[in-house]
Amino acid sequence: MQRPDVILLDLRLPRLDGLEVLQTVKQNKNLCSIPIIVLSTSAAEADVKKAYEYHANSFFNQTVGFSKVFLSS
Repeated sequence: MQRPDVILLDLRLPRLDGLEVLQTVKQNKNLCSIPIIVLSTSAAEADVKKAYEYHANSFFNQTVGFSKVFLSS
């Protein structure tokens, strides 16, 4: 089975909580060494703190909106 080199994880998933996914991956002995980069529109200190408590490797706040990136020329 192939493993990813890195996981990009959005905290706001449609059906699952991203923090739960992070915690589950990091608790799995076969997956825990995969670096996880968290992406989120949230800049809430609680989200950042919890992500690092669950052993995220990085946390990036997505501050640029979709319309700003794709609709401005």
